[in-house]
Amino acid sequence: MDFLELAKKRYSVRKFLDKQIEQEKFDYIFEAAKVAPTAANRQPVYFKVLNNDEISNLNEVTKYVFNAPSWILVMYDKKESWKNKYTGENKGDIDAAIMITHIMLAATQMDLGTCWIGSFDSEKAKKIFKLNDNLQPVALLPIGYPDPSVSPNPLHNQRDDIKNHIF
Repeated sequence: MDFLELAKKRYSVRKFLDKQIEQEKFDYIFEAAKVAPTAANRQPVYFKVLNNDEISNLNEVTKYVFNAPSWILVMYDKKESWKNKYTGENKGDIDAAIMITHIMLAATQMDLGTCWIGSFDSEKAKKIFKLNDNLQPVALLPIGYPDPSVSPNPLHNQRDDIKNHIF
């Protein structure tokens, strides 16, 4: 499948089968994340694959829990990440976003589904998942085999003409 086919095939999955993901698929997904570019090649992004006990605590962090068998918490290290020398802005969230995109596309290629969860209490996540102070959570990714009854949200394919966004 070419890249555009893959990108168009990916959508936010909100219902999953109760089926564990094979280790080789996780390996492939994390290899895709590893090759993602990061500012100044700092590679400040970290992943926590949540275990069953941690998954059961997700309701304390977000209301968006979609019965996924696996979850990845994506974060960056605030000390390791690159800062813009003109503005001082920390760009770790952008590095994380690029890696998340690689993960989502690799998962799609492996016939897995994901959904970027950005609506969560990052301070509670730090406490519940026992993260050190340098780690800044960016997203939660439920990941698994999509339930056959799900399909993309009706808005998924409604896209502006790209010409309206180029000047």
